[in-house]
Amino acid sequence: MKTVVLYGTKYGTTKKCVDSLCEKIEGDFELIEVSEADKKTIKNADRIIIATPIYVGDFYKGIKKYCKKNLEELLKKDVYIMMCCSTKDEWLLGGYVIKNTSPLFMKHVKVFMSVGGALNYDTLTFTEKKLIDFVLKKGQNNNRQELKYMNNVEEKRIQYFADIVNGKKQ
Repeated sequence: MKTVVLYGTKYGTTKKCVDSLCEKIEGDFELIEVSEADKKTIKNADRIIIATPIYVGDFYKGIKKYCKKNLEELLKKDVYIMMCCSTKDEWLLGGYVIKNTSPLFMKHVKVFMSVGGALNYDTLTFTEKKLIDFVLKKGQNNNRQELKYMNNVEEKRIQYFADIVNGKKQ
């Protein structure tokens, strides 16, 4: 079974998660950054793993564009979505899939899940820092400084996702 692992990353967390995932998935696979992908990228694959960070409910821009542009071909494949974001709420994650693709695609996807996410305040743009500062001021959390350097990526969730892709779990 040939697998294409298609990913996008802005700050590197998703790439780290994808590298870990690739150590765990079975069979032949090709790892492709979305800016290098075209329609032929997924043509001969049996399954597609899409790995994307989530930024304020949005997929990585290139992933979102690729999914919409290649929806017809993606609907012919087994598709799995690994999201890097802080929430693990399935209802919310499902909303992200619908918002960034379509309800039809959401129904087609075999599994979607979050493996956690990370935030390193120092690497953000000026605008992103202002947004984070605003959100943290409005929140009720007293650990504001800790949240600026949050990392809740879970290796066990990456393993669980790989087990699903490998057919070892449902």
